[in-house]
Amino acid sequence: MKFSTLKQIFSNTTYPIVIIQYERDGFSVGREDQLHWALIVITDEDEKSGPCWQAFDRHYSDGRGVIWELYDGKVVYPEHTMKCLGGVNVGSVKKSELKSLREVRIHAKGAHQPNPKFHGWNCRDWVVEAILCLQVNGWISEGVIPSQDFLLTGLREASAQTANTAPDSMTKRKPLVIVDHT
Repeated sequence: MKFSTLKQIFSNTTYPIVIIQYERDGFSVGREDQLHWALIVITDEDEKSGPCWQAFDRHYSDGRGVIWELYDGKVVYPEHTMKCLGGVNVGSVKKSELKSLREVRIHAKGAHQPNPKFHGWNCRDWVVEAILCLQVNGWISEGVIPSQDFLLTGLREASAQTANTAPDSMTKRKPLVIVDHT
């Protein structure tokens, strides 16, 4: 097989775009509307890992109040924590387009930090905004509605399946359950 053919095969590899959810203090299965959400592109199918984007808030008592920050594209391993309660597949990106996806500013007006739009805005609202940005570029599957209500259907299913899955006997990790919402 020619090198150019191999290059074409590997450049056409597609990676799933998944919304994953994590337990928060006091919130777990059955309270998916209160869990922490993040967006991950799974580039390593064996490890179920890849670059992740998520908004998180820091609360300061020194007068700064609440400041939102972005975890911007660093690789995460959801199966390495017992707090991950699975996720939903909402789209895909070709390996050859991953760099372009990384360059998309998933924030208002290209700002580097998440920008709360209203009182009560949170990481779940940020994920919906991110989906809208990625949808414009064709990376979100047809039929995926960028709303918390739509995503919660699949996330509830993923968390229930995760809760009912036994940890791997060797690694003691629970497998990452991904519900196909595409």
